[in-house]
Amino acid sequence: MIKPRIHVLWQICVLALTGMFFPVFSAMDCEDLDPRILESSFSLGYRVVDSQENTQRAGEYSFLDSGTVAGIVIKDLKTTQRFRFEADYFDQTDYNAAIDFDYRGLFRLHATSETFNHQLEHFPGIDATLTAPLVTFTDQNPREEYAIEVKKDEVSLRARLPEFPAHFNLAYWRLQRQGTRQGCFVDEGGAQTADCTSCHLQSRTETVNQVTEEIRGGFDAHLGLVDISYSSFYREFRDKTRTPLDPFGELVDISTEPDTLYRHAGEYEHDAVPESRHIAHSLGLHTSLTGGLTAGAMLSVGEMESSSKLSDVSPVTSKSDYWKAAGDFTLTPSSQWTLALRYRLLDMDTRNPDQVAVSGLPAGPVSVRDSMDVKRTHYGSRLSYRPHYRLTLQGDWQREEIERTSTGPIQDDPNDLFWHLPAQENKSSYKFSLIARPLGTQKLRLNLSYKYLTSDDPSYSTSLKRGHQGFAGATLTLSDRAGMTANIQVIREENNRNERSLFHDSATLNRYRLRRQLDSENATAGAWLIPHKSLQVNIRYGYLHSRTEQGVLFGNDHYPDYVILDENAEFEQTVHTAELSSVWHLSKQVSFLGEARLTRSASRFDPSFAFQPLEYYGIGSTAVDSSALRQLSELQILQTAYKVGVDWQFKDEWKCSARYTWDRYEDLEGAVLDGTVQSYLLSLSRTW
Repeated sequence: MIKPRIHVLWQICVLALTGMFFPVFSAMDCEDLDPRILESSFSLGYRVVDSQENTQRAGEYSFLDSGTVAGIVIKDLKTTQRFRFEADYFDQTDYNAAIDFDYRGLFRLHATSETFNHQLEHFPGIDATLTAPLVTFTDQNPREEYAIEVKKDEVSLRARLPEFPAHFNLAYWRLQRQGTRQGCFVDEGGAQTADCTSCHLQSRTETVNQVTEEIRGGFDAHLGLVDISYSSFYREFRDKTRTPLDPFGELVDISTEPDTLYRHAGEYEHDAVPESRHIAHSLGLHTSLTGGLTAGAMLSVGEMESSSKLSDVSPVTSKSDYWKAAGDFTLTPSSQWTLALRYRLLDMDTRNPDQVAVSGLPAGPVSVRDSMDVKRTHYGSRLSYRPHYRLTLQGDWQREEIERTSTGPIQDDPNDLFWHLPAQENKSSYKFSLIARPLGTQKLRLNLSYKYLTSDDPSYSTSLKRGHQGFAGATLTLSDRAGMTANIQVIREENNRNERSLFHDSATLNRYRLRRQLDSENATAGAWLIPHKSLQVNIRYGYLHSRTEQGVLFGNDHYPDYVILDENAEFEQTVHTAELSSVWHLSKQVSFLGEARLTRSASRFDPSFAFQPLEYYGIGSTAVDSSALRQLSELQILQTAYKVGVDWQFKDEWKCSARYTWDRYEDLEGAVLDGTVQSYLLSLSRTW
């Protein structure tokens, strides 16, 4: 952790010294006929962080150690050559830097690097008063704090031939995640085997070290009436950590006579993270973007592969080959009418092993169901009519056709041959929009739309059979000193085609119809006001509400006593967010700023099924009802944040700044994750 911190500070100091000499260079170039804009600034400060209780949610993306902060900006802009460098350093896991360089449009360089810290929650365990004696939870590292450091680096180059209209592009992108997290898994090893009166769970610290890299390259050229482009990319995800290995007891079904042994006792790998690789090539053609008729087409081919480095299970490899096609056509016969057509095609074939060998299984290799091949076709059109410069009417039609293989009915077989999805699914949507400026200027702008969606055979329980979406938005600028904006969206979706089938014995197949209804509304409103030329105030409010009523099956087994049907299980969530910010320029030298944010969110899962006894393997008889499920799932969260600051420019080139932030996370149903984070920052900056 110390090494990158020193490295970044060294870089910033070197660049700051470089920026100090820019005025000298500027003076030397004062007779340059090419006009030049030169700006540079450097700031250095210290931040003190104070935290109470748990900080995983109060400062979820913050590193909570006190330390040095710094920032630098260098701009050297000419007509023929441009250079920009900006960097901010907050702590050893939170800094960013960006460079842009352009030489006469012939060579362009863009590079960014950023890092931030993500604190993760530590699940404290299960409340024994609610679950005992069914679940026993053992935390192997009860005092461990978990966090992931995320780093992202990106470099792109673009070069143009001086005598020919063609560009060459090359880009590299890298994302790395390092840290620790809490791994939760079944505890079936050692003494637990002889104490099978409850379900045993445990948690343990796991190391995270994952890297995703991507390289892109290609070219584009203007060949008279047609533009041509080619691009290819290679993306790879690697997991550098060792797969967890733990002891597990025998897996036995004692309900059979004699007992059925599914797995021997031993040490087995678990919670493996699969690695992946993706290669693709694309070739595109496009007519000139000027004129009343434009057209474009693109063809892509690619291959994806995923695998796991497991010694217990092999082979674990899956490959997919695909090709994609795209076409666009736009016709503008007059200033009033525009017609756009759109076509997309994806055809993907996937292969996997027929059998895999799994250590510890007495029955030998396990058969694997064939992967599903998918062909997805998408058509779309848009017709725009503008009878008056104040009014635009627009209609959209979209259709998506999906074909799948290896689908079929459910079978009473552990090695079921089919995916339980529709082989053919057609989705359609129709949208009508109205955009108006009734005052004839940009002072008032209205945007209204209605969309109807339908599917002839929804794939999943959360997919819609039919749905309605309505949107209304308005932007009003009263004067140079006041304005407001407001948006509202209403969604209604239903699915009365979802069905779940379960075998209750080898000959009886029971079907359950699980209806779903979703009602959702979200709205935002904001206003800005300048009551005095030195004061600006911004107010924003957001509202989100959704309510889902759906049939749910609790339990999934051959035995009918293990299946409980709730036809109207309900989930509801509501979020209110309010923000207030202001900037007050007391004088040319002194400015004050303030921000306040309040977020209140609530959610609950509220199933309702009657009190009834339940027999379960080896545990005996117990009585269950739905009351504890609502108690376990109900959340009432209150988050508050404040920020105040002052800037004092005591000389033309020198400025002193102070900031104070306060973040509080409060769980109104409990206090497990409650916490507060405060920070104090004082910095000094100079501008050239």
